[in-house]
Amino acid sequence: LELENGAIHLLDSADPEDVNAMKDNPELRVVTTDGMNVGYVAMNTTHAPLDDPRVRYAINHAIDKQAIVDALYGGRAITAKNPIPPTIWGYNDEVEDFAHDPDAARALIAEALPDGFPEPLSFYVMTNPRPYFPDPDNIGLAIQSDLATVGVPVQIETFEWGTYLERVKEGKHDLAMLGWSADYAHPDNFLYFLLSKTNAQPPQASNIAFYRSDELEELLLTGVRETDPATLTATYRAAQELVRKDAPWVIMAHAKRVAVVRSNVEGFALHPISWRPLWRARIGAE
Repeated sequence: LELENGAIHLLDSADPEDVNAMKDNPELRVVTTDGMNVGYVAMNTTHAPLDDPRVRYAINHAIDKQAIVDALYGGRAITAKNPIPPTIWGYNDEVEDFAHDPDAARALIAEALPDGFPEPLSFYVMTNPRPYFPDPDNIGLAIQSDLATVGVPVQIETFEWGTYLERVKEGKHDLAMLGWSADYAHPDNFLYFLLSKTNAQPPQASNIAFYRSDELEELLLTGVRETDPATLTATYRAAQELVRKDAPWVIMAHAKRVAVVRSNVEGFALHPISWRPLWRARIGAE
């Protein structure tokens, strides 16, 4: 409303429904670009039964990522299979994504938990839109529904954003929605910060799956020591394969960056990373 009334000139990270409604307004302009981000559901690998890879595989097979992207991202995202987006060098397109396969999910759960889940898993769902989760409430409900279909009971829990971040960094959750937008265009900015065992230390963990892999750690340390481009690319490709094998996340989506500006804003463009460059923008006549 503030944007439509002219009280503000720029709106970032709007809900998809709002963006779709505003794109037909001649006084407004929708600006998009491919983003360098990832939205994921972290599985707390220190909590049973999520410490069992079979359960993590089952949860990956249960969630219909394509249906969620199609319905809830407003056509401004692609499904994800790696922790880094395809807009960053070193992306491994040969990694095979988990297929949406409820039958495979049920079989894995029956094998790992013959008596089923002893209690529902806590599922932390953010309430404020983020670039990687533009409609978190409904995305969370869709994930909960997909999991229920294969016999994985989850209880959604929500908190104010600051409290939410504190709790996931402390590891209070079983499952939690979170994501990352690049600070700079390098695989290390995603892989080390989000999945290194060094960063899996509560109460300030950025690796909120609390996934601790010595093999991955060695690859990531090689990545910061090496300078040869071919070696670096091979190292980060291997890291993505290892994350796929260990499956600490359900890797959901890579979203486009979206902003809406007043039609008199000139020279504004979105950057793929998390910056909002305004130094070339100016306000012209209405």
